[in-house]
Amino acid sequence: MPEIMIMGVGDTHRAQDAMAAKIEDELGVTATVVPPEQEPTKTDHRLSPEERQERLATAFDELNSAVEQITTGEDWQRYLDWQSRFSQYSARNTIWLAAQAEQRGMNLEMVASFGGWKKMGRTVNKGQHGLKVLAPVTYRSETTDAETGQTTEEKRIRGFKIETVFDVSQTSGHPDTLPSNPMRVTPIEGRCDPQIIKAIEREIKKQGYAVELVSGEQEGWPDATMGHTSVSSRIVRVRDDLSPAARAKTMTHELAHITMEHTQSDARSETEAESVAYLTMQHLGIDSGTYSFGYVAGWAEDTSTVQRSAEAIRRTADQIC
Repeated sequence: MPEIMIMGVGDTHRAQDAMAAKIEDELGVTATVVPPEQEPTKTDHRLSPEERQERLATAFDELNSAVEQITTGEDWQRYLDWQSRFSQYSARNTIWLAAQAEQRGMNLEMVASFGGWKKMGRTVNKGQHGLKVLAPVTYRSETTDAETGQTTEEKRIRGFKIETVFDVSQTSGHPDTLPSNPMRVTPIEGRCDPQIIKAIEREIKKQGYAVELVSGEQEGWPDATMGHTSVSSRIVRVRDDLSPAARAKTMTHELAHITMEHTQSDARSETEAESVAYLTMQHLGIDSGTYSFGYVAGWAEDTSTVQRSAEAIRRTADQIC
């Protein structure tokens, strides 16, 4: 039986349930009401100076370790190749998949779980051994608004588990079920508390700069450009089609340029700005590693570039946090 989804809006589920029942009765189509996505609950980011420094130091070490693995020429090109095809996975999973494929002499094209391939109309061949990735373990958490008394439900990550995936070469099915579009590297996705974005914007304005959301196409920017700071006109421009998390990260990157008084785009300034953005996002609970690791590695000659700016990066991130 065909199926349609009815997106929930506000607290109107009773009316939407009635609508779904009517659609099923009159049209013979299965209708399901999907609850609306909820804004993430605010978290208390107030930490002691010692806790904040410890968190920033841990994030910096993680950044440095990740960059160290991919800054050699051959490894970096291999990372770019893999990341372009497996952009739905984290940097760690991408590197892990690459290592497993190399050990088994496999040339991976696209991977998905057993159930994932089944949904796409393909079957995993008998006797195939899958590859391992880390997958989040989620649970549903209810939050009650103190003012309205309304209870909302959201998914939270409890931890991670090992999940088995298979390459398309390990499956069978009709040619029409083969993936047709290669995966490309994309900016980080996800939600971000609007108050965080407003706070970053306030910090930029304190520095005497305005913030504008612009069309990257109209600005003539290449796809890889997420934002730009004009020192002469004192304006920070950010793409208007970024996800909230990517917008927060990009604005923090530009704020770092301003705070660190960068006057040109070069290996040092871009390494520092993106490192500050990564540390700040980690502090706020937003993982930008899949974007930041590659960005920093692309600009840094090697890890010494990051290490030379270590103190300035930590100091600036602490100031912004």
